[in-house]
This record gives sequence, C-alpha cells and structure tokens, in this order.
Amino acid sequence: MTQEIKIYETMLGKVFTKVEYLTNDEYKTNYIIKEKYFSEADNEYVTFDNIVNSDVIIFENDVESFIFYHEQDCCEYVHVEDIVGELKLLENTPLLAAEEFKQYNTIKAGDDDWEDRHQTYTFYKFSTVKGHVDIKWYGTSNGYYSEAVDMYHLIKED
Repeated sequence: MTQEIKIYETMLGKVFTKVEYLTNDEYKTNYIIKEKYFSEADNEYVTFDNIVNSDVIIFENDVESFIFYHEQDCCEYVHVEDIVGELKLLENTPLLAAEEFKQYNTIKAGDDDWEDRHQTYTFYKFSTVKGHVDIKWYGTSNGYYSEAVDMYHLIKED
C-alpha cells in the first residue's frame, strides 16, 4: 500500500462564505456556475458546466472558488464516500488546515476476475477554530484510468 500527503497552502488563511457538497445529480440540476472564472491552471476564463459526472466539494467566497471533483474519463468510479463533521464549521472563519492524504491499494485478480483492480482512498482534513471536517473520496479502476480527485482554484472574473 502506497501513501502520500499534500498540503493545500493556497487555501490556508482564506475565509469562505459557502462550503458545499453536491452529488452529481444535485450539481447538474441545481448548481451550474453561470459566472466565468479565471483558471490559473489553464490561464484562461472557463465555466464549469462540464462537471457533470462527479460529486463536487466547493469552497467559495466573493473572490475565488476551490472546486474538488473527479473528471470522468471512462472506466473508473470516483465519489465522496463519507464526510465526518459539518461543512458549516468551515464557513466564515479562516481555514487553518487543508491536507490531503492518499492511500493506494491493488486487489489481485481472482479466479473470476480477468484483471487486477486498483483502489485509491483520498482523505481531506479541513480545520478552523470552530472544528474540523474529514472528507473521504473512494476511487476504483483497472489501473489504467485515474482515480484522482481534481482541484481547481478559480479566480472570479471582475
């Protein structure tokens, strides 16, 4: 089993007015981001109407958004498996911790399986002075497709 840890330093100290978990169906029907955002990663203005095959965690304020999701490719499955704590604890107070911890595992093919299965557990720990929230994502595939949780830091257009 392989492990790795990452700190989201760009989120630390930020105050978010809304922190929200949306399932795939909720996002498609109730939460389409109509505003354009400037993506530092892509160096262009983008909209996120294309996030339609994933659960979504959004940290948002008047200036920027941090969006956690999985961009579906083909034959993988990635979703939020569990949230421990209330997301409201992360709102309207500076974020003190934003950590990602991953565990990878391979399940060897048995007599009835034709290929190995890969699993990725991605854990996030977010903390403020009000408390902390743990979010667990689960991903599985045949090992060819990514099971990663993607994060976009988007700056809202003036």
